[in-house]
Amino acid sequence: MKTQLISLTIGGLAVLPSFGEYVFFSDDFESIDLAGPNEEPIPLLGNGMFVGANVYDELDEYLYNYFKFDAPNITGDGARFSNIAADQGGPDQGDRVLSVFSDYNNGGAHTAGGETSEGSGVYTGGDLVDANVFVEYIVEEADLGTTVTFTFDAKIGDFDATPLLGSGDPLFVPEAEAFVKVLDPANNFQPYPNLDVADASQFPNTWGTYTLSLTIDPAWTGKILQAGFRSKTSNYQPSSVFYDNVSLTSTRVEVVDPGPTIIATSWANDEFRVDFFGKDGFEYTLLKAASIEGPYDIEVDFIEGEDLEDFVSDTNATDSRGFYKLSEDPIPE
Repeated sequence: MKTQLISLTIGGLAVLPSFGEYVFFSDDFESIDLAGPNEEPIPLLGNGMFVGANVYDELDEYLYNYFKFDAPNITGDGARFSNIAADQGGPDQGDRVLSVFSDYNNGGAHTAGGETSEGSGVYTGGDLVDANVFVEYIVEEADLGTTVTFTFDAKIGDFDATPLLGSGDPLFVPEAEAFVKVLDPANNFQPYPNLDVADASQFPNTWGTYTLSLTIDPAWTGKILQAGFRSKTSNYQPSSVFYDNVSLTSTRVEVVDPGPTIIATSWANDEFRVDFFGKDGFEYTLLKAASIEGPYDIEVDFIEGEDLEDFVSDTNATDSRGFYKLSEDPIPE
């Protein structure tokens, strides 16, 4: 059903529009199962989030990457990138939150440098795993010039910021970050410079709400809008940050069929009349309510549409104030 909301008031009539933000993604993670063991089939978040990683050597020089895969939801041995954790939320986070951390399943990178001495358990020169958990969308013409907002709750988890052993100078300090950015597939997926980031390694261990934003450049049609979280570390150092109430929204205006096209409304001699363009194969119902909130459960007129101008009316509109909806529905077969 599609409807147009109409208000009859003293001195005139008005069609009341509705406004809202465009939502790319929104999740509070309450409907996702808690993390499971690393077994087939691999537990997944199943909410449209993806993961991938860039890997760098001990001097932070790029080596290779692996993208993109559905975000896992694994705990224990084989845990990688993400999972759903319990007993971490506050009053606004609920029972389940998202935990983001390194890809600990990439043991070849985490231990690439080898032990400083046999059996020491201390590694030097391990590769740096830059693990990403994200959502992404192709920038469309409707997005150009709009502002994209990435909002989330966060707190630091088990995160070890101890500088990593290695031959780099200075030694690499593990990173955690939240981001919203636009990538250019024609330039090796490099981000455009006006990305917005937050240093998640500096988040406190109490929940806070954070907001990032960027404006979509008119030249970015077909580029990739990406928002999410990353963790860059090695040697299996703990790297978790907790997130919840994650949303990616936009000032984009979505053009949709608004329902019946109203030509005019009038009120005279206790009759409220709505003139509109009908469509063949649809039926139109004029519904009435006592307030703008409804319910619109009083049917005052009904017709089957044709591809021409038509009208419905309330012939008992004795009050100069009223609220109506004109609904448009396909005629049942």
